[in-house]
This record gives sequence, structure tokens and C-alpha cells, in this order.
Amino acid sequence: MAPPEPREPRVGTATAAAAAASRGVAAAPGPGRDDAAVAAAPDSSPSASAIPPRPPPPPRVLVLLRHGESVWNLANRFTGWTDVELTEQGRRQATAAGCLLSAHGLPPDLCFTSRLVRAVRTAHLALEGVGRLHVDECKSWRLNERHYGALQGLNKAETAAKHGEEQVHIWRRSYATPPPPLDPADPRHPRHDPRYADLTPEQLPATESLKDCVARCLPYWHSTIAPALAAGRRPLVAAHGNSLRGIVKHLDGISDEDIMKLEIPTGTPLVYEMDEQLRPIRSYYIGAALLGRPPLDLTLLPPPAGPPEMERGVAAGEAAAGPALAEAAAEAPGQRALAALLQAMALTGATTPDHIHSAASAAALAGDLAEAEELLLRGALAAATFLFGPLTAAAAADAAAVMAEAPWAAAALEPAGPAELEVEGGAPAAVVLAAPPGSGKKAAAAAAALPPSGLFQLGCFRRAAPFLDAGRHVVVAVAAPEVAAAAAPEGPPPAALAEAAVAMLLAAMGVDKKVVLALPGRRRHRQLAGMGPGEGGTEGAGAAAAEGDEREGARAGLPAAWRGGGWVWGGGAAEAEETAVVADALSCATGGLWEVQQAGV
Repeated sequence: MAPPEPREPRVGTATAAAAAASRGVAAAPGPGRDDAAVAAAPDSSPSASAIPPRPPPPPRVLVLLRHGESVWNLANRFTGWTDVELTEQGRRQATAAGCLLSAHGLPPDLCFTSRLVRAVRTAHLALEGVGRLHVDECKSWRLNERHYGALQGLNKAETAAKHGEEQVHIWRRSYATPPPPLDPADPRHPRHDPRYADLTPEQLPATESLKDCVARCLPYWHSTIAPALAAGRRPLVAAHGNSLRGIVKHLDGISDEDIMKLEIPTGTPLVYEMDEQLRPIRSYYIGAALLGRPPLDLTLLPPPAGPPEMERGVAAGEAAAGPALAEAAAEAPGQRALAALLQAMALTGATTPDHIHSAASAAALAGDLAEAEELLLRGALAAATFLFGPLTAAAAADAAAVMAEAPWAAAALEPAGPAELEVEGGAPAAVVLAAPPGSGKKAAAAAAALPPSGLFQLGCFRRAAPFLDAGRHVVVAVAAPEVAAAAAPEGPPPAALAEAAVAMLLAAMGVDKKVVLALPGRRRHRQLAGMGPGEGGTEGAGAAAAEGDEREGARAGLPAAWRGGGWVWGGGAAEAEETAVVADALSCATGGLWEVQQAGV
């Protein structure tokens, strides 16, 4: 009998642009019944129409997680059963993986892992990130990595130079051919490792092919993991590339030949939703856009100098020196919230403190100080890739001043639909929303969401515009809670609002720039049927870590609306993956789920 057609795991919501390359598997009808025949059969019961349909059973949820990057992954060495630690990148991946599971409403209640520290460490960091470090943990040698025999510890490139590319390719990529075995007297042999003292000599491998590794792993799946799933548990399996290949091969019916082509990325959760017979309904990765890259290089765009956009409350005509004004401007609520957001990103694995680059404050300075400030701003932008700035509403009292200072840096909203950028004489002009026929309801929703003045404060974006690299910088505008709250108290903001805001940002910086817009809103995490409150469905489920945790302390400095999640749009020259990265990073930092609503506005 021919094996089922192989199915690659599908990409999750935050990387929806890549999902078209994969497909799901529909659940089959229940055993012993033909759903189509049952639906077509006439029903003579007079009360049958009053009987509500039986709800579908809750899916079984399995999360597979390959350990984060290890020191020998980085050194390009054959690792196998050698016990090595995670790199800083690996620890970051594991932490972020847990935070993303929390934001997506997928907290595990049981953990399976191997006896190797890189997998155990990944499990612990991920469980801490999702707030489930207390769950039961089961370690098994059957989930260990494939044993690479005498190749363990050798550099892959040096081994290829010594034995030939073809031979090393056979050892690595053939399904049934193992590398040369370890001599029993070799100190690398597992018989000398006390953690395997409970195993028989026959169980201790001196080398393994992938076929051997799968044969070792699957009995544990059938005896332990699958029964837990069938009982309604939601396990996390933190293991290794080849032991997880064995599980995926079994679940997806992948052939011996095709399984060698499957690559499972490090530190990226692979989620399976299954029916009652443990047949996959669908599978997808979470956070692949963020976790597959180095820490994000970030900076906070400083506020602009001078009124009317500097934080109100600094007394007019104050005789303080430039640094005092700088400090006052830095205390603006929008700047404080974004500073807390970047700190939370560093604590939740989206980046690290060393990758948050600082620019000088942008209050009104004079003389050499102004020149120094510009140099510092240039330096921060040269080091950073993702530039964060607050998108706040202009007060009605400030509208005239904003437009008088730079009419192209703000936009008046007509009570109408999609935005069109008008350009006269090559210079950006005001953005006007002109309503096409039939767009009244959509336009009214967008108009209701904008501030009374119809204007946004865009000074920090306009100030950075001359220093932007259109091919490199991604400008992230994070909207203040009030910007989207009126339009979408329970659902996504209207597309017209996003189009208007993106068009205004492009008008302020240039239409060739990369813009990502993040709009918060009251929303719920994706909830799987059968999960109750606090089990992956309710708002705020991402903030599951213990009180007093440093990560939660940073999140406490964020506006409540940001912690509830929101939606992310890409605009201008922003690529889909860049938009997905921002959504993943915001989900990590806030504990709420931020989803790519639309790319390429």
C-alpha cells in the first residue's frame, strides 16, 4: 500500500504569507458512519428539526518544539548524544517560543523531553515563558537526538573534507545508513554516561541511522505521549530534530525518502490540532518569522523638537537649559510606553538589551548640542533596523499649528473611504480620504475612529525621515489606545482607518519607505473548542507568569489596550515577513495576540 502523500506543516497566523505553500488535512468522518449519507437521509421524526446539532469534539493539541540553537549547532559540529548547552540565541528562542504559545492561547499542561540538557533547558525556558513551569515533566532517552557514532564532536565541513562530500551526505541524509559506530571503550559511548545506567547494553546505541532513531522514538509515542493526548492532555514535546522527525513522519504519513527533506527549525513551536483518533486536522508553525532570525535591532524614535508636538505641560518660555527640556520631552506618555515595550521585547526573547540602540533625546537644543544630537540619532538609526514611534492623536486645539508647521506631515480626514496620496510638484501633500460609491459605512467607521481634529501627531516620523534608509529601515508606528478604540471595541479596526494612517505616515516620510502599523484593540485570543477560561481562550491569557516576574513588571508599564493584543498592517515597501516579525515581537512583549490583518496597504 502506498504511503499517504507527505504534508508539510502549515505556517501559523503571524506568517500567513508563507501558508500558501502548504496545505492542511481535513478530518475524516467518524468510524462506522457515512456523514454524507446521514445528511442526505430523510428524517421522519416530527421533532428532529428541534434537536440542535451536536457540537464538534474539541481538538487534541500537541506542540512539538525542537531545542533552541546549541553551541555545537553554532560550531557546525555533529552533536548526537553529546550533552551541550544552548547559545544565547537558543535561550532567547526558547523564551520567545513560550511567550508566543501564551499569546496564541496554547498553554501546555504536560511536558515530555529528552535526557539531554539542550532539550531540557529549552523545555524549562519555554514553560517559564508560557507561565507553566509547574506542569509535570517526563524525560526519556527515547526522545534523544539521533546518535551520530564516531562522527560526534567532529566539524561537518572538516569531516566532508576528510571523507568526501558524497560519503558524508550518505551518512547524514540516507534513511537507513548509519555513520561509523563508536568503540565501546570510547569515552563518548553512552555506556560511560551515568544518566543511562538504567538501560540495557542492547538499548545503548553506538551509532544510528534515522531509521534507527525513528524506531527508538515511536514506541514512546505510542506508549506514553499518544495516550496522554487521547486523555485530553495538551503536551509540549521539547526534543531534537531527528526524534521529532520520527513523530512528524508518523503523524503525516511521510515516506522514508521524503522525511530526509524535512527540516524542523530550532526553537520554533510546531502545533498539531488532532481529532479524537489523533489524526491531524491541521498543523502550523508559530513565530517562524521572528524565531528564525537573530535578535531584532531596535531603536525608539525620539520626539520632535518644539511645540506643538512636544508633550504638553512643559511651561511656555521655561528658562531651563536644553537637557532639562530633553528630560521633560522624554517623559511623554507615548515615549514612556514605547520604552517599556522595547524593554519587554528584550525580556521575552524578541531581542536582547544589547540590540536596543539609543538615540539622543530630541528636545530643542542649540549650537553644538544640536549637532551632537543629530550625530547620535544617525548612529542609532545606522545600528537599528526596526524603528518604533508612537502614533498619537493631535488635539483639536493643536490642529491649526500642526498643519501650519508642516501641512504634509498630518492629514485631514474627509468623512469618506480609502486613502489616496496626492502629490503635487513632486512634494508630498495632505492625504485626503475620498469616498468611492457605496463606501459610506466603511468611511463612517474610519471617521469615527480618528481624533476630533482628524489629525495624527507625526513629528517623530517626519524628523527621522531624512536619515532613513528606504531599503533597510522598517518604521513601526504603534497607535495609542484611543486611536483604534472607537472604531473597533470588539473586532479589527476598519481597513479605511489603517489605510488612512499608513498614507499619512508615508506622506510624512516618503512613499518609498517601509511602514508597519500596529493598532491595538479589545480582542480575544484564538480559542480552541473545549478550552475553558484561562486555558488559552480568554483575553489576557498571555500574562500567565507569576506575579513579580521581571517580564510582567515590564508589561505592567504598557497601556492595557496593548496587553490585549491587536492587528498589524504592512504599508509602503514593507515586506510580508517584516510585518509578521513585528506581529510576533508585539505578541511576545505584550502577552496579547497581534495578528497580521492585511499586508501591503
